[in-house]
Amino acid sequence: MLNWHPEAEHGGFYAAQVHGIFERYGLDVEIRPGGPNAPVAQELVTGRVQFAIGNADDVLLFRNEDVPVVALMAPIQNTPRCILVRADSDVHALSELQGMVLQANVGRPFLTFMQAEGLLEGVQVVPYGGSIAKLVSDN
Repeated sequence: MLNWHPEAEHGGFYAAQVHGIFERYGLDVEIRPGGPNAPVAQELVTGRVQFAIGNADDVLLFRNEDVPVVALMAPIQNTPRCILVRADSDVHALSELQGMVLQANVGRPFLTFMQAEGLLEGVQVVPYGGSIAKLVSDN
């Protein structure tokens, strides 16, 4: 199961499927897309899928709860976590986000860490639904 909708970073999986590499090695692979709020980690730990792409923080959270998951590989060497703002916003530092609304994956360690460190004081956090429409529409 993918961690997001199919995109470039998943290309190797699709190429292996198209070129028969999975079949050549005796693997019966169904690639399932993820997306915003897709329960990728839950699908894995409940046994509905045998392999899933997730975030390192998923592994840490589950291992902390004694859930037997294992990280096999890192398809992306550096996690691309960031906060995006419009180029015309004049925001250049986290401290300049005060009074703004931030769409984020609520409950995720990245956001929890930023809040615990006081880096988002005065910022209204709302759930991210997978679309950048509000960002580009200036709302």
